[in-house]
Amino acid sequence: PPSMSGEGVRDAEDDSLEGDGVVVDEPSPPLQLFVTPTGDPMRFYMARGPHYERASRLIVKHGGVVAKRFSPGVAFLRRPTDSVGPREPPCYSLSFVDESICAKKLQDLSQFRLASPTTTQSPCDDRGRKRSRWKEEEEEEVLAWVSAHACSRGEFSVKGRKLWVLAEEARVASPHSWQSMKDRYCKRILPALGILGSK
Repeated sequence: PPSMSGEGVRDAEDDSLEGDGVVVDEPSPPLQLFVTPTGDPMRFYMARGPHYERASRLIVKHGGVVAKRFSPGVAFLRRPTDSVGPREPPCYSLSFVDESICAKKLQDLSQFRLASPTTTQSPCDDRGRKRSRWKEEEEEEVLAWVSAHACSRGEFSVKGRKLWVLAEEARVASPHSWQSMKDRYCKRILPALGILGSK
């Protein structure tokens, strides 16, 4: 994991997370998510741009450090749509920050690595994460989870977020993300329920 060293930028300004049209109410004080197992702040670097100020505030607010320059041990964050050159260091999607805060749990940074022309990786979703192919048994896991835990309305609705975040934490259909499970259920499993039920 990234280590604590070098210069960093800290900012105490409050900021609310807005992603996918959802504002997340966070506890006070904020969860210190971006820390190493030894308790040191994780270090990130980002190029200046429209996303820089907001992302910096969120990282610092949740325990991390934004370095002034890139160096070994620092995670280089970029937008999911950015291209990565063959000579550039490993880069990771900025979605790592948002998704860790949304889930209130530090996500696996390696799953947010952006592909470069010289690397042979699995296709990535629109958040820059490696996409795994779905298997029939994984779809059945998702269907069983929904049958046991979903409600027709409220926070555990299949159209909400909490049901799927909890499914990911319970490692349902691992390694698929909660977004992938929700998308698969709504777009593929529901229309095929008759087929799945007959097998």
